[in-house]
Amino acid sequence: MGGDTYAYNASAQALGTQNQRLLHSTAKRGNPFSVHDDVHARAGLVCLDCHRPQGHKIPRGNKGTDLVANDLPGVKVECEMCHTSAPHVRNRRTRAALNGHADYIACETCHIARLLPFNNVLKDWVHPIWNEEEGMYVPKAVYSSGDPNRGLTYLWFNGNGTFLANALGANPNRNPDYNPLMRQIVMIQDPVVLGEIAANTRDIRTRYGLDSAAYMARIANALSQLSPDMLSRRREMIERNLRVRMNEGKSRIYPFKLFNAMMFEDLNNEGPFGAMILPFDYRTYFETGDAENAVKVAVANPIVKRMYETPFKLYMMDEFMAYFGVGKWTARYPLDAGNWNVQPRWMRQMGTLMVNHGIQPVGRQCAECHNRNGILDFAALGYTADRVRALQNLPELSYFQPPLRPSHRQEGVEIEAEATDASER
Repeated sequence: MGGDTYAYNASAQALGTQNQRLLHSTAKRGNPFSVHDDVHARAGLVCLDCHRPQGHKIPRGNKGTDLVANDLPGVKVECEMCHTSAPHVRNRRTRAALNGHADYIACETCHIARLLPFNNVLKDWVHPIWNEEEGMYVPKAVYSSGDPNRGLTYLWFNGNGTFLANALGANPNRNPDYNPLMRQIVMIQDPVVLGEIAANTRDIRTRYGLDSAAYMARIANALSQLSPDMLSRRREMIERNLRVRMNEGKSRIYPFKLFNAMMFEDLNNEGPFGAMILPFDYRTYFETGDAENAVKVAVANPIVKRMYETPFKLYMMDEFMAYFGVGKWTARYPLDAGNWNVQPRWMRQMGTLMVNHGIQPVGRQCAECHNRNGILDFAALGYTADRVRALQNLPELSYFQPPLRPSHRQEGVEIEAEATDASER
């Protein structure tokens, strides 16, 4: 979870002998379970203490936003298994208020301050670069950050997710304006982030002769890749199909790692949430750096060709494409004459991956969220204008002024941590 670059990743130090493995320069989630960066690992806990097996089956928990297999989907794996739903007990003066927060705020929101700085947020597979150390072409890491609202976002989550790794949930007020699939996870508006992306991609934009304005526009607004008709259908699908799932059960605010990638898509099979992503032949990709040809080699593979034949269309693909909002699978094999409608695209929304490790003993301070420039965008989270003003200007904050506690470390970042009761679990 810390990635190959993480200093304490033991497996990254053991590359093998005859065929040494490729080391990735970025991390998928950037929240390591290590004695150096996680309070539970430091306390001696191991994976199976929380993911308690039943025979050979291991539960992931009943909340998730990706398609990783789960042996026991009905079995919970949650902080409350040890800490209860009222975890703050030490300070009689503040514990009631803090436990009230636990009803709306997930533990991870306060106790994961940030992800590792090399947490990858944007990756361009279409325009590879030469990696001298590894001796091969690799996808371009366009942007990496572990900071809140850059590599990490905050969303309401009730345990439901889309098959494209998007967290579903709703503000308890059921405000229909809360709509991350049209707002938070489709746009990058931070000028600092956009500036870093522009600087990071100058090499590939020059090498490949890219239209810089168009390249940056698609990153800044993934929905700019959709036609007006597709945008309208997207809004309709969210309200018709997803809103009911968003409003189910009880939601709390959780942190999520953001991720998007540019890949080649078969635009003969495009819908409001994206198109069929085509695979690469990795040997061709890594050896030659010709990304489009690597797709053609992969599509020529018999198993991919079968995907475009009638049995697969009827048995699987029509139903699969319904998740994209595509009425049916168009079985036009891309390598047949006149059928090549394969183009590079960013996914139409960022994936939101759960992060549950890298837990710090000291939680966030009240003012990190409750001020006009706090890490939580209360308006985007569906609060009314009056409620936003109230949450940003809490008179109770003076009641929670804490003494300073010595700084604690998170992978090369020194954080001056104040000891609030929010950290006492």
